[in-house]
Formats: sequence, C-alpha cells, structure tokens
Amino acid sequence: MGESGRKNTDRASTHEEIKKILDVADLRMKVIVLLMASTGMRIGGIPELKLRHLEEVAKEEEKIYKITFTREQKRSITLSSVMNVSLQ
Repeated sequence: MGESGRKNTDRASTHEEIKKILDVADLRMKVIVLLMASTGMRIGGIPELKLRHLEEVAKEEEKIYKITFTREQKRSITLSSVMNVSLQ
C-alpha cells in the first residue's frame, strides 16, 4: 500500500501558546487547558472525569492529586499544584 500523502501535523503546544490561551480564557477554560497540558489528557476524557476520580496523595504544603479513571484501560495521572498556581 502506498502512502496517502497526508502528513500528521499534531504536536504539543508551546508554553507561549498555552500562556496566550490562558490570558484570554475564563476560569473554566483555564482549568481545562491546564489539565490537558499538564497531564496529556485528551479533550474526550474531560467530560467523563468526576470528582471521585481524584485522590489526594500528598498533604504537605504542595497538594498532589492522582487522577484514575477507566475508559478502555485504567489510567493514572499525577497532578500537582502547578495548576493551582497558574489559576491564581
């Protein structure tokens, strides 16, 4: 089979691109953008995420959460207070 000629141009957003989005986003969108950028979650996983999927794993000065949810397979993501600092 030959190549289709389409080139995949998916790439991670740069820090500057994320900052530009955050500068104009409301609080809800900031949370979504930071969650996706810091964890690698896809947009399709966000609507399925529930509070019960969050587990606090560190209770020191810096709160760290583990996100565990099941779609096709169980997946755990560690989320630190980087998001909290960015939202202020």
